[in-house]
Amino acid sequence: MEQGFDVQGFDIREEPLDVCRQRFSDCPWLTLTQADFMEFGYSPVSLIVANSSLFFCPQPAFPDVWQRMIDALPAGGIFSGDLLGVNDSWVSSPDHDVSAFTAADVDALFTGFEIIYRHERDEPGQTALGRSKHWHMHTVIARKGAADQGLIRTR
Repeated sequence: MEQGFDVQGFDIREEPLDVCRQRFSDCPWLTLTQADFMEFGYSPVSLIVANSSLFFCPQPAFPDVWQRMIDALPAGGIFSGDLLGVNDSWVSSPDHDVSAFTAADVDALFTGFEIIYRHERDEPGQTALGRSKHWHMHTVIARKGAADQGLIRTR
């Protein structure tokens, strides 16, 4: 890529990956992997983008996946993504195995980060397929702090 970035992407389904492979066939800097959140190997990166996706990580696996993602970010690395809120209609749906968070839960996840942007959406709407649903989403862009500044939690 002209700016010198390598891009890694993954999806649990092969079809979206095939679309990306065709669209970006002349991009040697792009690596695509068929995997779910639990299987993917999170290597060191300066930016994680998880828009409209991370909440599909099942709740029991989320803490481990989150830790692996955050460990992959160096100090100064950026996370940009969406987390489902507890009022979202998918949370109580038997058709969806999702992770959901209160505003306080989101605060806790981003301890040690500088919040660049945060927005909470809690309103009726539609899916990309035009189906009605109630959306409750926390959108966050945050920069990871430096461990030596005491900003990162340790366990």
